[in-house]
Amino acid sequence: MHNIEKLYLEIKGDYEKAQRKVSDFIDKNRHIVVETKSFEKAKLENEANHLSILYNQMAQQLQLSRVKVQNETPVFTIIQPAVEPLRPSKPMKKVILFGSLLSLFYIVL
Repeated sequence: MHNIEKLYLEIKGDYEKAQRKVSDFIDKNRHIVVETKSFEKAKLENEANHLSILYNQMAQQLQLSRVKVQNETPVFTIIQPAVEPLRPSKPMKKVILFGSLLSLFYIVL
């Protein structure tokens, strides 16, 4: 995906430069009616249109690659954070000791 992002940004920059060239050319040659200028304008507009198509295709490719990565990335959910108990739950030493003493006392009687 990283390469697609690089290519996308590169084509985006080229497309924006081409748009600026067209607008600059139109601004500079606003009142000039010469066939060579019309040809040059058409050439710049065609280049901008071609880069526009490439830009749109790369945007689609970038979105598809992002969807693919998102689908392949596992989703982890932490249900409850781990908590350290305040006292051990098993074995209950006091109950075992009391039971042993009680059974010992019962045997002696």
